[in-house]
Amino acid sequence: IGLLGRYLGFSFDTVKFLFFLIGLVFILTLLNRSIIEFSETITSVRNLFSNPVLIFTICLAFALTISDLLFFIDDLTYLSYLTNWQYSEQLGFQNIIHEPVVIELERFWLAMYPMGQAILSELSGVPGILLFSHYLELLLVPLAVCTAYWFARQLGFSRNAAAVSTLFQISLYAWLIGDEWPVGTWFYQSMAEDKVSAVFLLAPVFFAYVIKYIELVSGKYLFFAFLSGLAITLTHPVSLFFTCVIALWLGLLSFFYRKANLKQLITIAILVFALMLPYLLIRLIDVSSQVGFVVGTAQSGGGAFQIDRYTNVVSDIFYGLNPNMLLFIDLELGGVFSAFRFTPVVIGLLSLLFSFINLKKERIYCYVFCASLLVLLVTIPYTGWIFGYFTDARLIYRASWFVPLGLGSVVILQYFSSSIKKLQVYSKRNNLIMFVCFLFTLPVFAFMNVPRIPAFFAVLDRSIQLAKIGSVIDSKSQNQVVSIGLDYFETMLLPGVSAKTTLISFREEKLDNGHNHYLTEEEIEERIYASNAIRSLDNDDMTSIERCKYINEYEVKFVIANIKDANLYMSLVQKCGITIEQIFQTEDKALLQIQLSP
Repeated sequence: IGLLGRYLGFSFDTVKFLFFLIGLVFILTLLNRSIIEFSETITSVRNLFSNPVLIFTICLAFALTISDLLFFIDDLTYLSYLTNWQYSEQLGFQNIIHEPVVIELERFWLAMYPMGQAILSELSGVPGILLFSHYLELLLVPLAVCTAYWFARQLGFSRNAAAVSTLFQISLYAWLIGDEWPVGTWFYQSMAEDKVSAVFLLAPVFFAYVIKYIELVSGKYLFFAFLSGLAITLTHPVSLFFTCVIALWLGLLSFFYRKANLKQLITIAILVFALMLPYLLIRLIDVSSQVGFVVGTAQSGGGAFQIDRYTNVVSDIFYGLNPNMLLFIDLELGGVFSAFRFTPVVIGLLSLLFSFINLKKERIYCYVFCASLLVLLVTIPYTGWIFGYFTDARLIYRASWFVPLGLGSVVILQYFSSSIKKLQVYSKRNNLIMFVCFLFTLPVFAFMNVPRIPAFFAVLDRSIQLAKIGSVIDSKSQNQVVSIGLDYFETMLLPGVSAKTTLISFREEKLDNGHNHYLTEEEIEERIYASNAIRSLDNDDMTSIERCKYINEYEVKFVIANIKDANLYMSLVQKCGITIEQIFQTEDKALLQIQLSP
């Protein structure tokens, strides 16, 4: 609906109404055809919240999520889209950061996840910056826990086994943090990002319906598989690629073991192709002469941004996932802890082995094998480059997000017990398991989360103030205006709090990004220099001349400053003969308005 709205130039209000109308019709249709039953849904929800292990897991995951690190660098882009779309009178495909008359990068044509977040912000009345910096992860991480539990149940686990597998997963994720940004970092800090939500919230639903279709050969489940897969298509291409790889392998294994016929295998292949087709078509179109996720050569691209963090490059051709991304955080304690860091690797390899041994049996083994095999092949440099060919050398690390640590742990337990039902290990030892997992995660919570709780509220206060300032900018602007903050990070946040704001320069962690693709390298460097000069509080003659020059050249309208710096900055600008005044202030911030001569 959002994509259609962008293509046809609808207003956001129209898209919001269509969301409501089509959703209502869809639900009524499903109810009328008895495809869904409220009684079954109510029973499922009741069972969900009557499971003590699951409730404990949700609470533990919630606690591990609280920190001041919930706003990641990519959130700057997603927040900008959320705010721009939420207040748009005519949606489209224009550049939302610098020049509205320029077509945005192809990468963002199908990236519709912020549209749903914009609707959530609109309906709740909560500014987008507060959703991204604080609230969404605290909602989505527990939801991801429930999704993992639901998926484990769909794979055949009992209620207790599913809850324990989910508890194991979030406990292991707690230690999978560190400089390499392994899966735990993304799970607890970046669940609101499209690529992360696609893996932990959408992909399990897609897998479940693909498996249901294989087993029951029902058009209903094929339809739901298509809908859930389409949701991933309109969320993130790399997450979609790895999801489709696993789905295709599930079909191949089922066909090989005669759990599916040739027609089903072909149907799954067509489904996968259909879901990936939009991105294949986009890559055939050269609008901006630069594609976000390029199907490049099989070479590593050793100079790629942050390539060393994510990728183990062994030659000009071969590369794989950085193995350190599969290890627990390195606390440099040596000895036993060095061996302890390899726990996820041991679980992954054992679950791969035991699921392979039992492939002919239950569906859980087939999924665990496929997901574990994906991570293994991406890690091996001599096979990892193949996956990088279709995504990017730097982006293959996201395959590690599919590692089934929780499910794999239970598979290992099953292998070492003659029968999970006979052993009844979960129902009899739930309290012990919860206590052990609590102790296991306690050091992480005590030393990583608790010290950051004060900063969590400090960032919340800053976000509230910036949201107020953004509202004032929009109320005083008829058209797009150039705004800037004396604080660099606050400058990056401005398009996310003001729909009328454009920036001189944006996201400078690397020279080129998805928003300045139409500029030459010299123009990008000039904009970065101009932005820094305007923000500077230096009082030397050269800086003053450049500050005044660039304010006039880029027609800067609004400046955000800390209250303690506001008077100094106004005096520096007034030396140029430029009119500047303070028009609004919060507890710590001042909004300055510049009046340039005609």
